Amino acid sequence: MRDLDIFKTIQCWLQQPESVWLCTVLETWGSSPRPRGSLLACNARGEFIGSLSGGCVEEDLIARIVKGEFSSPVSRIRYGEKAEDSERFRLPCGGILDVVIERLNPSMKLDDAIILIIDALARRRRVVLHRDFIEEKLLVSAPEPDSPDLFVVEDGNKKICAISHALGPQYRLLLIGISEVSRAVAQLALLLDYEVLVCDPRADARARWDIAGIEILALLPDDAVREYSDDAQCAILALTHDPRIDDMALMEAFNTKAFYIGAMGSLRTSSNRRARLELLDVTPSQLKRLHAPIGLDTGSKTPMEIAVSVMAQLTAVRNGKSL
Repeated sequence: MRDLDIFKTIQCWLQQPESVWLCTVLETWGSSPRPRGSLLACNARGEFIGSLSGGCVEEDLIARIVKGEFSSPVSRIRYGEKAEDSERFRLPCGGILDVVIERLNPSMKLDDAIILIIDALARRRRVVLHRDFIEEKLLVSAPEPDSPDLFVVEDGNKKICAISHALGPQYRLLLIGISEVSRAVAQLALLLDYEVLVCDPRADARARWDIAGIEILALLPDDAVREYSDDAQCAILALTHDPRIDDMALMEAFNTKAFYIGAMGSLRTSSNRRARLELLDVTPSQLKRLHAPIGLDTGSKTPMEIAVSVMAQLTAVRNGKSL
């Protein structure tokens, strides 16, 4: 679930007006279905958006919100600390979730902050929401370089005094070219909560696409890259085996801030591609950004096997793991 959708819903609820509880995964230990910083928002009627665990944690937390258990500006709860919790809340083996619950009451200052957050996320810009519960301050700002996505200030009794949470646009995956591999990659990417766009200038190829929830772009590849993938939350994959399409996309991709650029093909195909791109004045430093052959070397052959290796590599790159 996108942060943008969550904060649009929060805005709607606050305008009714009514209180909203913003719940954030503060910390995880062991296995956890959702990462640190995951969000869920809920109103007093039990309506909610977002996810913290994908299991029964949400049901328990929402029921307690409806009962009025979290009336303070900030509360904290831990799931999975006891053995019976894992069974009751369907947490993975050894999984523990620390969740912070912020009560948001309608106010002009909060309305202004929500507007700033929605505006930034709609333009695919990261933004930080700061909440100081001691001095009752609320601030929205651009993130500082190398600042953590989630920063919590506690007192000596582990009481939360302040939270700074970096919010960002949903990770976006632009697939260049419609093929069986792009179909498999798209299916896995949707399960991994990517926003998926597929670009193919060929009308006959677009007519064969039948996977729901994906935007199809009838643009030239370089135009699609320029318009939809110029930020650090984007990955660009060239998957056609047609240099007239793939190379056009890649040349523009090197000018973007995309965190991942990849192209499908064998070692020989990839070597030939690099030689072509050098002739087209692509620099050695730009070529270093190119993952080709795409994906982890798992010996994959089938479209779904290739998709698994590709999404595993994207996950590693996103998490800053050296491959």
